[in-house]
Amino acid sequence: MGEYCLVPEANCYHIPDSVTFEEAALVEPLGCVLHGFRKIQLSPLSRVLIIGGGFIGRLFLQLVKGQNVESIIVSEPTESKKSILYKLGADQVVNPIDAPHIEADVVIECVGRQESMEFAFNAAAKGGQVLLFGVSAPETVISVSPFEIFSKELIIKGSFVNPFTHEEAVSLISKKVVNVKNLISHRVPMEELPGIMADYPKLNVSKAIVMY
Repeated sequence: MGEYCLVPEANCYHIPDSVTFEEAALVEPLGCVLHGFRKIQLSPLSRVLIIGGGFIGRLFLQLVKGQNVESIIVSEPTESKKSILYKLGADQVVNPIDAPHIEADVVIECVGRQESMEFAFNAAAKGGQVLLFGVSAPETVISVSPFEIFSKELIIKGSFVNPFTHEEAVSLISKKVVNVKNLISHRVPMEELPGIMADYPKLNVSKAIVMY
């Protein structure tokens, strides 16, 4: 939580005047999403399922929308999130409990829970791609049928952090291709941070930034 830190010049990226400090604070998560996004293949015929409509799911949604795919479904159980997901380009927002038979060519898992990852494999169509992006607990174990992977010829990818994607992330924010500012749910003054962290689970935070 330091206000300043010393880093090697080679690890720094120039932020143009068109990018605010609030937006710049969100370059890193967009960089992570870009690394995962590069691992999937999309076409105009792709049916895409994004599991999780939180901050990361909304970044993926904007990137996928720019590829002019056939359709984008977002699986998100929280009713209050539906409005922004539709505004960002979702064709359909479903509650995973009510949509067990969804089928998609590309499935992007952004939650990291056992049930959401198993749902990703079940929803993948024949020849489909499954990107496991959500960060699970190290001890999490999922049940997946090897025969299903074999018979559906699934392509399974993982994505870890953000190598060599920051420059592109800065550019996408600068050019307003990806909107990150409207995804900030909480702006926290520094002096209020201890209290916010203590009550964090109750606050329904999508993405918070600390204000100095």
